[in-house]
Amino acid sequence: MAHFDLREFMDKLEAEGELCRIDKKVDTYLEVGAIAQRLAERGGPAVHFTSVKGSKNGVTLAAGLVGRGMKGLWSKVSVALEIDPASDYPKVLEEVLRRRESPIRPMEVGGGQCKEVVVEADSVNLKALSAPHLHEGDGGEYLTTWAFTVAQEPGGGYLAWDVLPLMVTSKNTLAGVLPKDSAVGQIYRNSYASEGKPMPFAIVLGAVPTATMAASFRIRRGSTTKAEIAGSLQREPVQMVKCELSDLLVPASAEMILEGVVKPDATAEVGPFPGSFGYSAGGAEEGTVFEVQTITHRKDPVIPFCSWG
Repeated sequence: MAHFDLREFMDKLEAEGELCRIDKKVDTYLEVGAIAQRLAERGGPAVHFTSVKGSKNGVTLAAGLVGRGMKGLWSKVSVALEIDPASDYPKVLEEVLRRRESPIRPMEVGGGQCKEVVVEADSVNLKALSAPHLHEGDGGEYLTTWAFTVAQEPGGGYLAWDVLPLMVTSKNTLAGVLPKDSAVGQIYRNSYASEGKPMPFAIVLGAVPTATMAASFRIRRGSTTKAEIAGSLQREPVQMVKCELSDLLVPASAEMILEGVVKPDATAEVGPFPGSFGYSAGGAEEGTVFEVQTITHRKDPVIPFCSWG
């Protein structure tokens, strides 16, 4: 049976000796990033920072959820897939490929844990969400390093999920570079910016690990969506709930959902921020602005992050 939510997955990691809770207060400026990086390099456990300096609304942070584990390089991924934590790479790959042969469509539900608290526009404050400044050379605080952005073609067309590192630029805006090969970027440029229209978006923080893993996959656009791949990885439909401001559907058990629009005429300077291999090339770039108009979240939300590189 699939993990119901991120918290159930974290409990299972802890039961396997693959997660520790740190109750000592930590700083989001470099400290949490350095701890996460060192644990990843040494094959340490995932970590849940339960006391974060400056945290508000009960926000806590988690890192290393599917990185190199204590019992092996793929032990945390194996726990996410609910197979033997001692599985080696060929076993994990075989299982993922086998499951992907049978995509499972998501299922819409009437509500979910991600709706426990609703923060309206005037109260939105991204700077209160403990976004970490991960590396010394980063341009700022990055909130979505282990989250995914949702966008859809007009009229209920193709639904895209992409992992996009976005930097907090104000109380209600994030910004980041949209790669040309990202599905969200293509939808924005081809279906909205070209028409001078704002694009609705949702950002999902703290979904079940199989959903974020699916969002990070590179797939050829066709008959399968990443929501269906997520269903195949967990072997049952992803339960989805409608957003507050648009018809976008998001995982109902997620820790937090950011909703808003991308306006075609809005840009901001972002970065630098390292890529997957940990290298920063060049300085700041012109990024696309995501204006957050509503936040919904669970009580005492857990926000995962990834120390890229």
